[in-house]
Amino acid sequence: MTPHIILQQFQQSQQDSQNLLVVLDDSPNLQHIVAVWPSVDKYVGKLFENHRVPKDERTHWKWLWDMCEYESKEWGFLASVPDLEYAERLIQQAIKLKLVFPDGAISEWAKNYLSTRALESLGGFDKRPRRNNDPPNKGGRRRGR
Repeated sequence: MTPHIILQQFQQSQQDSQNLLVVLDDSPNLQHIVAVWPSVDKYVGKLFENHRVPKDERTHWKWLWDMCEYESKEWGFLASVPDLEYAERLIQQAIKLKLVFPDGAISEWAKNYLSTRALESLGGFDKRPRRNNDPPNKGGRRRGR
């Protein structure tokens, strides 16, 4: 088994992580940390090399992240978290909750949550299902029927 395969297994086993969105919803700074992760400069080449996989599966997540190199300062800067110590705590929280992956990906639940929040903040998210002939709801206001 290679590091890349183990990473894919973690990404595919995110069934229960929608519960973690409660934590994400409570922290705009954590949302920023997660959202900018794909833009952070990182070196992940080690993930695609053959390594001896630890036998203890409980250590796989940490082992994968040990192969990823990134700058906490840059990550915090991109997320607009000015306090480096606070940014590092948020980064560790995002990693431990498996909201971000060492290859630059974001969990599917987190990605969907952030996309929804972005649409809501732009006023373009209408919670009512549109019918085929309904025009898009401009300004995010619901129309009565």
